[in-house]
Parts: sequence; structure tokens; C-alpha cells
Amino acid sequence: MVLVHILDKLTQTRGSTKTPGLMFVTSSVLDPQKTPDELYNRYYDEELLGHIMASSKTELALRYKNVKGTEVPVPYISLHPCEDCEYLCSPENLQLIEDANKSEILECDDISTLISFSLQPYSKFETFEGYSRESGDDDNGQRAPTLVVTAIEPAEGQDRNLKLWYECQHMDMLNMCRGFRRGTVYVRIDGVCPRYLELAEFGCEAEDLPEHQLSQVYTSNWSTMITNRSKVFQQDVFTLIKAQGPSYLQL
Repeated sequence: MVLVHILDKLTQTRGSTKTPGLMFVTSSVLDPQKTPDELYNRYYDEELLGHIMASSKTELALRYKNVKGTEVPVPYISLHPCEDCEYLCSPENLQLIEDANKSEILECDDISTLISFSLQPYSKFETFEGYSRESGDDDNGQRAPTLVVTAIEPAEGQDRNLKLWYECQHMDMLNMCRGFRRGTVYVRIDGVCPRYLELAEFGCEAEDLPEHQLSQVYTSNWSTMITNRSKVFQQDVFTLIKAQGPSYLQL
């Protein structure tokens, strides 16, 4: 009962102010023969990001590539946090998206004929800062190079249990993993499944992730119950390829 009371108080606190948001964007090239990976990245970094940063209310853009390469369902993701999640579904932001439909670099009037985008709006649930970093593993103004992305749709009626798992066990266990920087949990604004998004930042390269420690995180009794009963549990590892914005801004 005490834990439920704490969770309710946290929810009330978040509701009293603006709730930070995140536009989570996945993208993939439809035809690598028409749009080589190098050209796609040039378009994204030199044209699209510039448009987003100049026109939107986000000051930070982070791009990541799946460590498994481009032959996967989600080869690239881009993260765009903002101060108010309501902006993500506003007419202003929708117009920004429409205005970005053309590309000079790709010589295209309809970018959707070359690249598949999925724009997913989220509101922030909580950020959990790492407290057990090894000596010399602080940020030092550098972005964490590795991101573990986990999407979850809990079993029916298990939202509260999932949130308690994050608050009371899961993030504490991640904190004990070597290289862990911080973890941020978001909830999908539009209710599309899977609704929960966990972003765990690590200050090491993907090949140096503490696999044994991470396996222990997900094999606790509570974790096993969450993963086995969830309607959706998807996890991928990404490496940072582009960061645009002040280094002090975080997810």
C-alpha cells in the first residue's frame, strides 16, 4: 500500500506541470538501390535535422543505428525531446512534418516514396539517473554511445504493476550494471501498442555491454513475470551516430 501511495503522489506531481515529451522516429530506406545508406544519412543529417531544429520546439536531436545493421525492421531511430508533450500532436508540429516532405538532396517531392518513417509521440513517465558508475564513467560532456531500447505492452490490467516494477526494482537493477548512465521511461500519447518505451543509456560501446549483468536484470522473478505476461516485449541495441544540440540536454 505504501508503494501505491508513492506512485499516486508521483503521478499527481507530474500532472501539475507540463509533461516533457518525445518524438520517437523510426526510419528505413525502401529501396537501397535507389537510396544508398550514405545518401540517406547525408539527407537526414544535412537536410532533415536542420529543418527540424530550426522549425520545432526541440533543442536536441539524437540519431542511432541498430547494431545489427540495416537489414532489420528498425535500422535507424531518431529522438526529439521537447518540454511539453502536447506540442507533439499540435497543428504547428503537424505542419512541420508536412513541410519536411520534400528533399533537395534526394531530388524528391514526396519523401515517403523513398523512405519509410514512423513518428511515435510519447510523454515522459520518469528518468532514473545512474548512481553506481565506475570511476571515469561520468558524462564529461559526452553522449552515451549505446542505447538499449525496450518497447513493452503489458498484460491487461497490469499497467500499475509495470510502473511499480520500473520504480521499485528494474531501474535499481540496471543501475548496478557496469556503464549504466540513465534510464528514461515514456508512455505513448496516442495509446498505440506497445505503449511503454524504455531508453537505457550506457557509457560503453555496444560490444562492451555487460551481458551477464543484463541477463540477471531480466531474470528476476518480477522481471520474468513482466516479460512473460506482456503482450509485446521488444528489445534492440543502437549506437549513437549523430547528436545535435547542447551537451547538457538529456532525454
